[in-house]
Amino acid sequence: MPRSKSLWALAVAVALLLSAIFFAGCARSQSGAIPPEEAPREDNAAGDDFVDESPADGGDTLPILDPGTVDPSKKIIYTVDMALEVEDAAKALNDIIAATEELGGYMADSRYYAYRHDIDSYVTVRIPPEKLKEFTGRVSTLGKVMSQSMDSEDVTDQYTDLTARLANAQAQEAQLLEIMKQAKNIEDILLVREQLNTVQAEIEILKGKIRQMDNQVGYSTVTIRLTEPAPPVVTPDEEGVKFWGFGLIGQRIGRGFV
Repeated sequence: MPRSKSLWALAVAVALLLSAIFFAGCARSQSGAIPPEEAPREDNAAGDDFVDESPADGGDTLPILDPGTVDPSKKIIYTVDMALEVEDAAKALNDIIAATEELGGYMADSRYYAYRHDIDSYVTVRIPPEKLKEFTGRVSTLGKVMSQSMDSEDVTDQYTDLTARLANAQAQEAQLLEIMKQAKNIEDILLVREQLNTVQAEIEILKGKIRQMDNQVGYSTVTIRLTEPAPPVVTPDEEGVKFWGFGLIGQRIGRGFV
């Protein structure tokens, strides 16, 4: 059992060391941050709505959506919504998908609904943020832009926190693996293995969150709804209907007397 006690002492020491490293890192991160009141304001600051316009007359003169210069040091998620009225929704849908692939994006979801003259279609695509201005500009030429909006979310702090937690968990995993090598009896091995499983599960969760955030930052989400103009309503000529109706009745009466 003396060896078991030494392993316990080593495990406690490792835990204390990792805690000290973690809190020291947090302190450095906080001390280097710019207070909110002192932080410089940037144009198109993340979190603002760049454009959210819906012209009352359904005009097509809305400005092209532009996120501005993409800062590689920041993690910003862009989300765009557009609504267009087009002459041929099926063709416009194919044109959007083609433009998406040409600019290095991909289609995430789409739907095309047609019932008689009722056409309703939408498509969600993922576009690299540096190609967002070009893509939305090309889409706006496919028909009449009825509405459009662009939102952004700065997730730099969340991303930094996730990467710090991942590094800390990986360091803890390495220490536990070293302790595992020194364990000789079943009791010690099972104890370390239980802690190792917990840490490794946390590592996988953190990696998954980072991958998801990388995808959201690396590919902006653009949802486009397509509709077609409603067909004109044809009003029947009432006098023509009356004339046709009485004429038909007269013909049938005439046949009855023949």
